[in-house]
Amino acid sequence: DLLNSKRKEVGSKRDKLQNGLDKLEYAERQVAQLEIDLKAKQPVLAKTLEEVKATSEIVAKEKEAANVTKTKVEKQANRAKIKADECKAIEDDAQKDLDSALPLLDQAVKILKELNEGDITILKSFVQPPAAVVMTMEAMCIMLKKAPILVLDKNGNKRVKDYWSVAKRESLANPRKFIQGI
Repeated sequence: DLLNSKRKEVGSKRDKLQNGLDKLEYAERQVAQLEIDLKAKQPVLAKTLEEVKATSEIVAKEKEAANVTKTKVEKQANRAKIKADECKAIEDDAQKDLDSALPLLDQAVKILKELNEGDITILKSFVQPPAAVVMTMEAMCIMLKKAPILVLDKNGNKRVKDYWSVAKRESLANPRKFIQGI
C-alpha cells in the first residue's frame, strides 16, 4: 500500500516533469521560430517604407509633369501598399503566434518551478526508469548538448545511445544545481 502510494506520487511528479519539459521545449521552438520570422520580415517592412517615402518625394518634385508622372506614381504606390499590407499581415500573424506561445512558456516555467530536490532524488534512484523518464532525460541531454554514451542493447547485438546514464551522472547527481539550471 505504501509502495503503490509512492509509485503514484513518483508517477505524478514524473508526469509533471515530463509535461513541463515538453511545454518548455515546445514554447522554446515557437519563440525561436517567431524570432526568426520577425527578423526575416524586418527588411521587407523597411524596404516597403523606403519605397513609399521615395514615391511621395517623386510626386512632390514632379508636380509640373503631373499627367505623365501620375500614372507611374499610382502604380508604385499600389505596389508599395500591397507590400505594406503583406508586411502588416505577416507582422500580425507573427504577433499572434508569439501571443499564443508566451502563455505556454509561462505555464512550462511554472511547472518547472514546482520541482523540488526530492523529486530529482527519486528520479536519480531509478535503476531502470520508466520509458517516459528516459525520453525526458534524453530530451534534456539533447537540449543541454550532453553527448550520450554507447552501450550494447539488451540482446548484445548492437550499440545504442544511453542518455539515462549521462543524465544521472551529469545532471541528476546534484539535484539543487539541476533545479537551478532549469
